[in-house]
Amino acid sequence: MDAAEERRRAIPAGLVVSGCGRHCLEDVRRGVNWAAKKSPRHLADALQKGIRGAVREFDEEITFYLVAEAEAPLEDVDPWHLSFMKSLRLWEALIKRGWNINQRSTREPQNKRYRLIDFVCNREDLVDWLLDHGATLDDGEKDTYFTPPILQVVAENGSVDLYKRLQKLGAPHGPRELHVAVKKSCLGIHMPMVRFLVDEIGCDVNQLDGDEYFNVSYTNMFYGPPLWWAIQDSTGGEDAVRFLLQRGADPYLNGMDFMKDAEKRKNTGVLEVMQEWKDGKIPVQKKD
Repeated sequence: MDAAEERRRAIPAGLVVSGCGRHCLEDVRRGVNWAAKKSPRHLADALQKGIRGAVREFDEEITFYLVAEAEAPLEDVDPWHLSFMKSLRLWEALIKRGWNINQRSTREPQNKRYRLIDFVCNREDLVDWLLDHGATLDDGEKDTYFTPPILQVVAENGSVDLYKRLQKLGAPHGPRELHVAVKKSCLGIHMPMVRFLVDEIGCDVNQLDGDEYFNVSYTNMFYGPPLWWAIQDSTGGEDAVRFLLQRGADPYLNGMDFMKDAEKRKNTGVLEVMQEWKDGKIPVQKKD
């Protein structure tokens, strides 16, 4: 143990923080008990620093102890932290303590102000549990960039079955459901969601992605249709591009040229598909 660590452990809060960093519940308990014997001020300091350290380390066991037994303050427990600690025991303890299950994140590194239900929408069992424990599908937020509607989040990260179920429950739609699903499909997965959104939900394959919240200076995003979202990487996207072209996507929409964009990114797979379309080898399905 170096001198700095010795000094840290010489006070209760320091021992608690050190225990969190080393994932040592025993030291956290010792630090909290020590602080309680010294004074209310020492205890408050130890609990506040402890809960911050525990959630920062995504330590379920220590966080549960601090929440359920030590009754640490909950202000520093963020939905983003809990999305990594998928412990129903912990979640239930937080709810019993009055933690707001519908609060939005302020700690997510990319400033996504998701709720816990948004963060875990790739797990239907967790979504069901949250709904049973008071999670809402619509909290009235209008900003579609930082707080996208839940069906848009599911379109990007969830399943078709979950999308259908939440839609029946009245979940709100988002303006970029197809765009984000297409982007995800370029990773080699998620094409079932893309097909579902176009063929069953009726999303427009040429709809531009912009709205009053999305295309503002600080988002630094392009104004384009789903096809643009499919050609942003140097690899992948062939299946999405082929499908969108079959459903009537226009590579030259509003004077754009997505073939040139694909050339710039040297995505040979996408270029081959788009050349097929240009040569008339990809039939376009007419709308009824």
